[in-house]
Amino acid sequence: SSILEKLAKFKNVTLVLSIDGVTKKTYEYIRTGGSWETLLETVPQISKVALERGWFVCMNFVVMVSNFHEIPAALEWARKFHFHISFDPVSGERLTTENLFQYPELIQRVPNWRGHLDEALRLAESGTGDSQWDATFKENVRQRVEHLRNLLTAGEQQAKETAGKRWFFPLNLLLRSA
Repeated sequence: SSILEKLAKFKNVTLVLSIDGVTKKTYEYIRTGGSWETLLETVPQISKVALERGWFVCMNFVVMVSNFHEIPAALEWARKFHFHISFDPVSGERLTTENLFQYPELIQRVPNWRGHLDEALRLAESGTGDSQWDATFKENVRQRVEHLRNLLTAGEQQAKETAGKRWFFPLNLLLRSA
């Protein structure tokens, strides 16, 4: 709240909020040490000030195995608070159980991944009535979701081609044996 009060003095502010889960379980699993309750208190305050001041706020949702199913709900959450949303692939080779972009064989751990992306596109098209903001929101979501679909489709093909050729060990198992 104190940081928001200081920022509220400025008219031209851009905020990027890292929110990788829109349920308590997912948010606190990914954002270790994060508090879902604090997030629920803070986000409406940010939204209110941002709308009053004309700020640009983007919710950055880093896509991984454990939160993929929340993509449609994340889109609705962002729209509710009038935030734009970015769906970015998780990065990092050490994330051997989460990074389905680096380890495409993990795609099999996300049942109905295409359905989640289709639902996000359908929700983006449903609109809010604010034509300029909504048009930008829809186009942004369409581009981001199609980018994810292209990455995962290519990864799925790569996983089929390399099936049985690469050994997969979770990082914690490798560290225990060292």
